Amino acid sequence: MPYDTLIDALLEEGRTKSEAILRNARAEAARLLEEVEQESDNLGRRTDTQISHDITARRTAILSRAALSGRHILLQAKQEVLDAVWRHAGRKAMTLTGNARRKVFGALLDEVLAASSPQSPRVLIDGRERPYLEEVLKERGIPFEEQHQDDLLLGIKLEANGEVITNSFATRLAKAKPELMIELNRLLFADSGQQSAISNQSSGKKLKADH
Repeated sequence: MPYDTLIDALLEEGRTKSEAILRNARAEAARLLEEVEQESDNLGRRTDTQISHDITARRTAILSRAALSGRHILLQAKQEVLDAVWRHAGRKAMTLTGNARRKVFGALLDEVLAASSPQSPRVLIDGRERPYLEEVLKERGIPFEEQHQDDLLLGIKLEANGEVITNSFATRLAKAKPELMIELNRLLFADSGQQSAISNQSSGKKLKADH
């Protein structure tokens, strides 16, 4: 699955999930701050004016801790969004069918062959993936063996030169995760001004691609 296509699929799911999760998180953070502000006000009313300076310092510390807690709630909510989107991406990939699934397998096979330059390779596949792999393997004259392994769903193992190399959508996604998570965080949680700049940047890239 191309990088841009994966990003689009993740964003589609992420924006839907982020609205509700972040709305609840902001409400919880606001409630926390309101409670602490009330507590600090009550504290100020109960004290003698001679120690007002100490109370002001204490109130400031309380509010600062509350603000940090509120930010922590929002950060947790953002992470929840990203994790939910990531899980969805994995599930969505596994539901690919037809030509889309064949393209993924073609890319995985090309990568593993290019990485190893094998002599007399043999490929291990899950029997459930045979309809998507058999044709391309026969075209390339690569013998294959069927197994029943869940880790070979949307994946292959190449045996050659005394070694076994595994390449799958799951392993490729795991390798790309750090970069993709940074990109998702930027695209999902940028403020309105940043979102406008990002949108203009994306439009510029598309125009260049068209030319």
